[in-house]
Order: sequence, then C-alpha cells, then structure tokens
Amino acid sequence: MPGSPLDPRCEGTNGLLKDGATVTTRPDDVLQALAPLSQVELFSGHEADEPGGSADHGMAPPPSDNDRARITDALGPTPVEIDDIVRHTGLAPSAVYLVLLELDIAGRLHRHPGGLVSIAMMD
Repeated sequence: MPGSPLDPRCEGTNGLLKDGATVTTRPDDVLQALAPLSQVELFSGHEADEPGGSADHGMAPPPSDNDRARITDALGPTPVEIDDIVRHTGLAPSAVYLVLLELDIAGRLHRHPGGLVSIAMMD
C-alpha cells in the first residue's frame, strides 16, 4: 500500500510505484495489466511501410502442450536462468515466458533472486 513519502515504512511500496509498478485494486486491474502478453506479434522482418511489407503481422501462436512439457521438464529444484531454459528448449523466449507465467500463477514456480527460477516441489 503506498503511503507518505515521509514515512520510512512506505519506502518499499513507494519505490515500486516510482519504478513503474501498477496499482491494482480489482481482479480486472490484473487482467488489464497482463493483456499485452496475449498480444505479442511476430514480425516477418519487413515493416508495413517498406516495399513488400505487410501491415498484417499476425499473433504469435500459443505454446503447444509439447512446448509446455519441454519447459516444465527443463525445470528442476535447482534455480536456473530463464535464458538457459530458452537455449535448452530451443523455443521462442515469448513462449518460455508465457509458460513460466502460467506456472507462476498456478503456484508451481519459485522465483529466486537474480531472475532465477525453479519448479515448486509439491508437498
């Protein structure tokens, strides 16, 4: 919760807001903040205003169940860098990040300092 800039107890939340965090008060706020993730576009390498370019770039296809399994299999209890998962699976970074987000929302992903991730071990 944001607070007075004079209150040292509010430094953390006020700092997050200063760094661009989004204030959410309803579930719709979260869905609106995540909406751009579902609108990732694939570009053909040509811009629309270039000769031979196209204004219709299309959407990136969602990861397949096989892609999800490859990413999940690349995770273990030891924290790893997300770039290592991308290299290991050979999948597009957008697909890896989307699956990691799905796992995170489902409570199956642990995020560690330094941007490392690991699979949450079920009790």
